[in-house]
Amino acid sequence: MVAKVPPLDKDRDGKPIDTTSLQYQELVKAYPNWSNTDRKVCFTMLYCIHDDLIGEFETCPIAKDMWDKLRIRFGQTFVTRLRTMHLKWMQYEMDCTHTIAEHLRTISAMVRGLKAIG
Repeated sequence: MVAKVPPLDKDRDGKPIDTTSLQYQELVKAYPNWSNTDRKVCFTMLYCIHDDLIGEFETCPIAKDMWDKLRIRFGQTFVTRLRTMHLKWMQYEMDCTHTIAEHLRTISAMVRGLKAIG
């Protein structure tokens, strides 16, 4: 049994849960191991993400949420992704409210994205 959240001692109605049950004890034992593994997976994924993108993904509470968010953001087909990056590059205009550093970060991110897809 995998415990994705710490076992609660009250149900949804606020009534006490039988903490002596075998199922509850298994949850209590399983949670620390699951939590430790989940933290390692989150750290590994964040380590592999480019620095400019870490802020977008580090707020995910569990690794599965981070993986789903990454899949949505980067899981496009090659042709779709290439077309999207090409349009982004061709339509980019510097925003006068952004600093030069922000502008260069945006350009660098687009160049990295184009290089990544060939």
